[in-house]
Amino acid sequence: YGAVSISQLVAEAGVSRQSLYRRWPGKAELVLETFLEAAGDPPPLTRAEDAPAAVEAFLNTIFAHLAVDRPAMRSLIAEAQLDPKFRERFHRRFIIPREDLLIALLTRARDLGALPAEADPRLLSDMVHGAFWYRMLNDRPTDATLARALTRTVFPGADLPPLDRAA
Repeated sequence: YGAVSISQLVAEAGVSRQSLYRRWPGKAELVLETFLEAAGDPPPLTRAEDAPAAVEAFLNTIFAHLAVDRPAMRSLIAEAQLDPKFRERFHRRFIIPREDLLIALLTRARDLGALPAEADPRLLSDMVHGAFWYRMLNDRPTDATLARALTRTVFPGADLPPLDRAA
């Protein structure tokens, strides 16, 4: 992220600097747009027994993106701390929609009986996001092992298949 300049982006895209700035206010917004395009939704959840696997798969998808995009994501987070306008856009367009996906998945799991009725999906989402953002920012692994540990924390005693260590 830091090594790429607006001049390089303009040259690579074959557009004028003015054209780029008409669409994106700066480099951070352009990079954010690429992250938004790569995001996906979790599959619909219809059975309580599928909830742990659905959450784990959702986390593994996020972690696969982080394996590739970790440096750029860390740079976007840093930029968000320096630029209040970008921070608001980053939060509104990237953070909140991803939180909402996990909250919806956990709410559905609770509604199906996979979580206790008193479970708070928003608090569980905060816990899960806090764990992997902390690890990402501190250069610690965000991988299938973490996805499994977080899933087991949210769904204690869940019947999950063994981790595929070859993956």
